[in-house]
Amino acid sequence: MRRLLRAHAAAGVLDRPSADAHAWQPVCLAGRRVGDWTLERELGRGGMSVVWLARRGEDATLQRAAIKLLPVGALTHPALVRFRREQAILARLNHPHIAHLYEAGAADDGTPYLAMEQVEGERIDHWCDRREFDLRARVQLMLDVCAAIAYAHRNLVVHADLKPSNVLVDAEGHVRVLDFGIGRLLDDRLSEATRTVWRAVTPEYAAPEQLAGEPVNTAADVFGLGALLYRLLTGQGPREHDCGAECLAPSRAVRNAQGSRDARTRLLRGDLDTIVLRALCSEPERRYASIEALSVDLRAWLDERPIAARAPSRRYRARKFIRRNRLAVVASLAVAAALLIGFATTIWQARRAHVQAVAAKQQAQRAVAVKEVLVTLLERTDPGRVAGDPPASVLLRMGSRSIRDDRSLAPATRAELLRVIGFSQRARGKYEDAQETLDAALRLYARGAVHDPVGYADTLDVRSWVAYERDHSRQALEMLRHADALLGGIRGPLTPLHAHIRTGLAEQLAESGHPAEASVMARDVVQRLRVHWRQHRHAYGYALRVLGTAADIDHRPLDAVRWLEQARRAYEPVKDAPDLANTDNELGLARWDAGQFEGAEHDFEAAVRAYTAIFGATNPTTLTVRSNAAEVLVEQGRARQAIGALQDILRETKRAYGDKPGHNVALTDYWLALAYYRSGQTRQALAPAREARRIGMDIGNGFLGRHDTMSPFVGLLQFELLQGDADAALLQQGVVDCNAPDAPTALRRWICIARALRASDRGRCRVPDIESMQRPPVDDVDRRWWLAYQLLRARCGAADVRADARRAVVSLEHGSSAPLPAWLRTRLVALKRHR
Repeated sequence: MRRLLRAHAAAGVLDRPSADAHAWQPVCLAGRRVGDWTLERELGRGGMSVVWLARRGEDATLQRAAIKLLPVGALTHPALVRFRREQAILARLNHPHIAHLYEAGAADDGTPYLAMEQVEGERIDHWCDRREFDLRARVQLMLDVCAAIAYAHRNLVVHADLKPSNVLVDAEGHVRVLDFGIGRLLDDRLSEATRTVWRAVTPEYAAPEQLAGEPVNTAADVFGLGALLYRLLTGQGPREHDCGAECLAPSRAVRNAQGSRDARTRLLRGDLDTIVLRALCSEPERRYASIEALSVDLRAWLDERPIAARAPSRRYRARKFIRRNRLAVVASLAVAAALLIGFATTIWQARRAHVQAVAAKQQAQRAVAVKEVLVTLLERTDPGRVAGDPPASVLLRMGSRSIRDDRSLAPATRAELLRVIGFSQRARGKYEDAQETLDAALRLYARGAVHDPVGYADTLDVRSWVAYERDHSRQALEMLRHADALLGGIRGPLTPLHAHIRTGLAEQLAESGHPAEASVMARDVVQRLRVHWRQHRHAYGYALRVLGTAADIDHRPLDAVRWLEQARRAYEPVKDAPDLANTDNELGLARWDAGQFEGAEHDFEAAVRAYTAIFGATNPTTLTVRSNAAEVLVEQGRARQAIGALQDILRETKRAYGDKPGHNVALTDYWLALAYYRSGQTRQALAPAREARRIGMDIGNGFLGRHDTMSPFVGLLQFELLQGDADAALLQQGVVDCNAPDAPTALRRWICIARALRASDRGRCRVPDIESMQRPPVDDVDRRWWLAYQLLRARCGAADVRADARRAVVSLEHGSSAPLPAWLRTRLVALKRHR
């Protein structure tokens, strides 16, 4: 709402009615009552209204709203009655993309007001520009706006003032449409004296009939959506060009502003130009008949299907020609159709026979090839030729080499067999073997030996996850983008494979620190599969799971839990064990971040059981989930219980990754160090903490930035062990914000307290703002850091704070069962001396 008001305040002369100067004079209304609401402060003004932040109720019942005040006398008494009645209808609009209207009425002095939901968000065009969204993402976002407007139309409500400042995107990436129906209602109900003065329209986005003062209907909103889409696609308003009655095509607007080399010009030219110009037709009857019709064409463009809109003049000329020459045209078409049908039938039958023959031949070759590979593998496992019973991973490696060396196999058959083997190797955690196998398949596609975009994309998908597991995240993203582009060129609805690849791309974007972009992409997949989701449970559930993962990474754990529970419900009827296990693991992480530790522990245990049954206890994926289960014990203060499990996991993880330890080894070292520390074994914690940091530095790619407590944790341990000034530099590393910590983890609190203690020793007293994160201590280490925090308050706080802090110090000191470390004892002694 603040951003909307900022836009109102910036409105130009055309946005302001002529009576504006007389209607509103600066008056302080703070503390005044408007209905049940108490005005607190002015948020902004512009056009025909002023908006205040207001509240009603107290404490648990406190509710805030944005109150829009209209000029006294703007409504006659009968009109005010109708205004209240129809605003009550508007207040019943309930849609996730519509900001709620709580109530409307008039204050005691006759001032009409509207109480609206206060929305924290950013203008849709600014939001897209800051994230550098491509045209597809912008069109996808517009579909949410269309859904909101279509819902309102079904409830007989017209918006009539659609513009970027009335469409916000909140922190979660959700569209919210504001000021619903206000323009229409005011236009309908103004008194005769002010009807021509007070008109709630913005000329840049208003339909021609609105500017002419004519009655408006749903066609005005079609125009408004077209104007908004024009702004999103071109960065310009549709009326920024002197183009007469009709608007300049978006592609031409971009070309005129940016030059012909702008990539948007090519993408806009054609269907998108047609869609936008159809919505912006000056005559209402030539626009889309409904918002749903506009949405259908936008979805068709996203799916690369033909759109319903066509240039009217071309159709019109064709119809006229046919009407003038009906008999000749019909006769000509009949003859041509007969010839074409006969010719096409012959060609189709020949083509079909040829395709079937080729397919049968390829299938036979593939069957022979598979048989020969199996025979070769069985011969090589003969006890007379090899010692012992080789495991499956060895057989897969032998099969991969055999296929790569066999030049008699058709390239398509070799590529398919290598992809299947590579997939199996990746599932077993044999990443080096999988990389070698899949790269051989990709070379066949890359050099043109195999022309199969679907197989190529499928192989790139599997290979990207091998790259991800080996900490080559940038390479993994490039491969998934390539796979997405390959399938994007195939017309038709979204296939399960393409949905899987786009969702995988979203997942890796989220893991790489781009959760907002990931949410948009995953939500697109969910919406496109929702109608037939039961036929595509795996792809639909996967997209829901990634929506949850992105929300959790974006520090919205409760939203994450909601999405992940939906994913679990999608999977459960078919009991897809791997997918359920993945979802349980992600649910555990989200519940952990939400502070629901018991639920997280239960989810992790379920995931560990499933993974162990599927892959075995030492598979890298199983080890990761086992580590999560142990880590949540540490977070609950059960560190001693977790140490043994983490030691086993670290040993098996190092064995799985060989001499190239990656992020899994670093994170296990880190949590083992934290478990040692929280169990009172500070000196034992230092070695694994240092090793975790060293591996993180070797990995690079922003790893230590994403795990921002890894370096300062080493500094914290050195601080505990009184290792001189060695801790100073490391304590300050990382992006842990001690003024506003972004997550209430214990380690973040301790790092902030240690930093502040060191600063106060040098006379720079400042207490970090972490008291809101406090919860009862879960172990002795947690207790002593809260003791250190109270000591800091007693040193640096105001007089009343110091007295309260000293009492807390005494209570915490007596409640500790473990001896206090030297650094804390010396500071407590110094505090007592200065009473």
